Amino acid sequence: MTTPNDFVPAFNELLSRQNDARLIGQVLDGRTELFADLLHPHLPGLFRLVRARMRDDPDAEDLIQQTVLKALTKLEQFRDEASFRTWLTKIAVNEVRQWQRKRVTSRLVSIDQAPLIYVSVVDPAASPFQECERRETVRSLQTALAKLPAPYRRMIHLRDVQQLSIAETAGLLHASIPTVKTRHRRARLQMAHLLGPLRPALAF
Repeated sequence: MTTPNDFVPAFNELLSRQNDARLIGQVLDGRTELFADLLHPHLPGLFRLVRARMRDDPDAEDLIQQTVLKALTKLEQFRDEASFRTWLTKIAVNEVRQWQRKRVTSRLVSIDQAPLIYVSVVDPAASPFQECERRETVRSLQTALAKLPAPYRRMIHLRDVQQLSIAETAGLLHASIPTVKTRHRRARLQMAHLLGPLRPALAF
């Protein structure tokens, strides 16, 4: 049975859209100082969206500012077929995608140019023998990585070092999820073969 409370969300949404439409009209008429009032109710959701997609990357603040600036400069292109919140979200998602494309280009170039760089923290409590053993293990890992084909090296870096999900890796490499799964499995098998007796210690 429908109750009056069932209509509250829809009514609030209607009021929000009407208020947004009024403010948009005023901003486009030259009262740009009202853009902050237009934006204010939507900022919390915008922050959550961007930070979630960027994993709290320090660049998130800059990207939010870019989204806001683009919304202001393109406000005249807004059409009320969708809500202002939906339109703003679309701008933010596009900005995140551009950021991700730039990052993957930078990542892949970095992986290809410096595939052997792996940070290994020194344990101050380790004995000289343990430290020597650790360094030898790192050298063996680097040697094995150097022998991998570039696509497999990238896969190990993204999935095992950066610990990206399969979906994230697929997005970064513009590959299908089955392709990522297959390539990652083959990369790990080849790494295991190259590592030989070190395989158990390195979980390959």
